[in-house]
Amino acid sequence: MRKRKNGKDAHFECRVGIAIVVWNMVLLSVCLVAVLLKNNQHDTKGPGGELVAKVHFVVAQTRFSPGWCRMLVSSLFTNVTVVSVGNGGWYGHVRRWTWIEEYIRRGNMRDEDIVVAFDGADTFFTEVKFREREIQTFLQRSPRNPEAYSETAILQGVMSSPLIFATERGCYAPQAYIMLGDEDKKSDKRCEHMYEKMRQLASEGGAGGLAGSGVKKAYLNGGGAIARVWALKEALKVFFSIKRESYKWWCDQSMWVVVFMWSITRPQHVSQKLLLRRGIMSLDYTSRWFVRAPLKANFSSIIVHSGPNNWEKLGLQRSMRVLSWYRQLATPNGRQQAKEYLRSQMVWLYNPKRKKLSLKRFVEVCPIDKAVNQKWLSRPLRK
Repeated sequence: MRKRKNGKDAHFECRVGIAIVVWNMVLLSVCLVAVLLKNNQHDTKGPGGELVAKVHFVVAQTRFSPGWCRMLVSSLFTNVTVVSVGNGGWYGHVRRWTWIEEYIRRGNMRDEDIVVAFDGADTFFTEVKFREREIQTFLQRSPRNPEAYSETAILQGVMSSPLIFATERGCYAPQAYIMLGDEDKKSDKRCEHMYEKMRQLASEGGAGGLAGSGVKKAYLNGGGAIARVWALKEALKVFFSIKRESYKWWCDQSMWVVVFMWSITRPQHVSQKLLLRRGIMSLDYTSRWFVRAPLKANFSSIIVHSGPNNWEKLGLQRSMRVLSWYRQLATPNGRQQAKEYLRSQMVWLYNPKRKKLSLKRFVEVCPIDKAVNQKWLSRPLRK
């Protein structure tokens, strides 16, 4: 005859059973995240079919918004998987790089992999053929790991920088004075003067091409970057070291301007931990990756920023009209097919608080009728 258990034994076994169930759920969750991270990549292969690198497209977005939905529509129609990091968090321009760094680390990305980080709510993708071409060019010209890096080769133009930021015509670095000094009262004049000084020193030191000497109206824009994983990791170490120099930082673009300028000018009074190796970082002077609307007739850029508010509407309309995926939405049949396709698509979200990567159906986060409406897609949308 079985001996009846007393209350304490039964309670203990119950707690053990619950603990085992919880532990199994944790293990399952960890495995699921690992699988999701592994599969959320674009494989890039060489001529022999060998795996060369994986390409990861990442944006920082804390909530669902119309502008973000438009970016997702363009990504899905051009076969791009985008991960939105920061879901459920409090947005900050500086904080978003912490999320991106965390996603890179948790994703176990390899040094030779590529990360494309960009603004997620005022951008959209152009054409598949341009993206594939530029990725191949970047793979061929950028050093695949730290061992392949050569400052001399980069300065000579034989090799491209493994970290390239977008450019814009307006000079904006309102907080660069924290590290570079406050010379002019007007922010725009101070910003332009910093670039002029940097380019002069760069030309004297043989790094004029890296600094954009001779290029008019091309200033760093923190809203877009393409990089080898190893290069972005190295740059982020410097970025976070600069962050620790002041509690005032709120403008990440100002911080990246400091990283970029000091990597070229190499001021002797600056600590080595604040100096990125020269040649690792440069700018997209020819707008091969990132461009402001409106698109020109002979465009070949990959990602479009909608542009300043005062001419955003006109720029968007002009830009959208030249995109093949947008033109397919002109007919009722085209819109119906697009709806059916979008209903089957999933969206990747990374929650930094829960350390969790999850999938949601597109129709759960974006309005399906508006997503295939040309008028809605081509007008200014809330970020």
